Amino acid sequence: MAFAGWLRRAPKPDRAEVAALKDGLRAHLALGAEDEITVSEIACPACGPDAVETVALVMRRGEGTVALKSPHPLHDLASRPDLLATFGRDEALHGR
Repeated sequence: MAFAGWLRRAPKPDRAEVAALKDGLRAHLALGAEDEITVSEIACPACGPDAVETVALVMRRGEGTVALKSPHPLHDLASRPDLLATFGRDEALHGR
């Protein structure tokens, strides 16, 4: 029953790691104080049975929301700023 694997919940990420990743992305993307960012770790069944990827939604004031995706887990991204460059625009979400 492969579908049931998609329904599994990943453990909640550590708040300090989420904050570190947001701060790193804010600096990497040169976001202003009025811009918002959210990060989520999601299952990636296409990548492997227990694989996860990280999605960031970037909301710049006066612009549309942009989804960025990285093939790395949130923990790795928060602890290794060199991986921030792996975030790329998720064309599937934007249709472009």
